[in-house]
Amino acid sequence: MEKETGREKVWNQRGWDYLKKCNYSWQSPRPAHKKADKLEQEIFKNNLPLKFKKLKRENPDVEVELWFFDEHRVGLKPILRKVWSKVGHRPEAVVQHRYEWLYVYGFVKPQTGETLWYLIPRVNTSWLNVVYQQFAIDAGVSNQKKFF
Repeated sequence: MEKETGREKVWNQRGWDYLKKCNYSWQSPRPAHKKADKLEQEIFKNNLPLKFKKLKRENPDVEVELWFFDEHRVGLKPILRKVWSKVGHRPEAVVQHRYEWLYVYGFVKPQTGETLWYLIPRVNTSWLNVVYQQFAIDAGVSNQKKFF
């Protein structure tokens, strides 16, 4: 901090002011997965159009569509926060220590922006198969339109 401001000593209570003057802001970091591989992601993005064209070439009599899939967990997880109270009195918060989750499975077709959403109570193979079967019906999979 001393280097940035050119001052000999920066007191702790003035740190915020100096950080703001140096064009810093208080932010929450964007989460990044520790196993993420940027190079592998770029290779996937570059090869995807080639694989898609290859599938179309290999199956000229079938309609080939590109869909992306993702899942997301939403739900209730009670969190206790600080509250103001009089000195000497400890506040009490009634809580129910349990977790309730709902899972959202989403499919999107990038060419048109068409989306299909499915809400399921848990994640396992049998529920995933139910979602895939319903997706096949909703997306209109047939002899002329197949999954690959």
